[in-house]
Amino acid sequence: MCLASRRVREIESVLNGIEDDLNKLSKAVSNYDKEINNLYHKLEVSKFNACEGYYFSKQLQGLLQKRRLVKTEMKRLRILSKSLGKSITDRIENVQKQLHKHLHEDNGVMAYQVNFDMSFNDIESEVFH
Repeated sequence: MCLASRRVREIESVLNGIEDDLNKLSKAVSNYDKEINNLYHKLEVSKFNACEGYYFSKQLQGLLQKRRLVKTEMKRLRILSKSLGKSITDRIENVQKQLHKHLHEDNGVMAYQVNFDMSFNDIESEVFH
């Protein structure tokens, strides 16, 4: 695999990772919402003293803070995804077409390499030491 193709795949992997992260964060928000809702129901039907009320409020505060942190990260990732997503996806498709065309056509550069006993992969570590 050529170096350019490898870099394109890495970029695609990063973009897919952003989408995966957004999905995980969305599920986490949903789980926190369920926990908060369950706590609301528990508060609604419970009789408790001041001490127990304090612990209910601390539990609710912890859940709300976790939810807020996750939503903040989601917002940041959405900004990143929106900024990069469409334009980079279009560019990647264009680059892949150009690389595919370059690899499958017999241009002057490739003709010089026909009798080589090695490829760039064989010397890559030497070049990028």
